[in-house]
Amino acid sequence: MSNFQEPLWDDIQLEQIKEQQTEQLVGELVDYIIYLCDTVAKLRTEVNALTEKFNPESAPVYYEIHSDLCKSFEDHPCFSEFEKQLSRLINE
Repeated sequence: MSNFQEPLWDDIQLEQIKEQQTEQLVGELVDYIIYLCDTVAKLRTEVNALTEKFNPESAPVYYEIHSDLCKSFEDHPCFSEFEKQLSRLINE
């Protein structure tokens, strides 16, 4: 007979674990979104530089590199739950 017992978790602990995992996922998604926004901004800068190089008289393709990269989630029902992490998108 084995003495192994599965750990006993109450509903409160299970809910806390679920909440921590959800917060961790949101944090990782925000990190990845910030990375993607930076990558797009660098590519747009490169496109502008190449456009100017090939045709010095042409206007830049992207006037504002970051203008449309961040979306506000303030109207989402769960925004207040993750406001700290999501605010990094607005502030970056």
